[in-house]
Amino acid sequence: MAAIFSAACPHCGNANNIWNNAEALKAQCGLCDKDMFLGRPADTDAARFAKHVAANQIPVLAMFWLRAAGVVGSGRDINLPLYAARFEPRVRFINVNIDDNLDLAQAHKVTAAPTLLFFKGGQVVRKEIGKPYREPPKSGAPPRPDPLVEWLQELTDAA
Repeated sequence: MAAIFSAACPHCGNANNIWNNAEALKAQCGLCDKDMFLGRPADTDAARFAKHVAANQIPVLAMFWLRAAGVVGSGRDINLPLYAARFEPRVRFINVNIDDNLDLAQAHKVTAAPTLLFFKGGQVVRKEIGKPYREPPKSGAPPRPDPLVEWLQELTDAA
């Protein structure tokens, strides 16, 4: 029998118990009836952030970003929906706009955008500042894997 895990709804923040099987992606919130997994990061404020980090028994990747689209280092150049589509429901993805949540950013010592915080069991287990960088392969060498994929696999394999 598949195990059950708890996750916060990206819409209302209600904690829901979800079967850990192939049907998890189709789960709907018991309170608001909306989809539990969106295939993209959920935008959060301080209250929802706390619920996601506390209620989720799955790892949470929070990206702190700046509203200034097009500004180098704003964080919008990281394509989190691509990763969410691949790793949900094993990981919850959330966006935190630093402009609107400065206290939250300061509480987590976020000093640059983008900053990625990986939470597990409510605790930060990894902090990455800036866009994950991948060196170009040397001539004739095979391409290197995406560092963010590697980090997410480590995070979910250790679950």
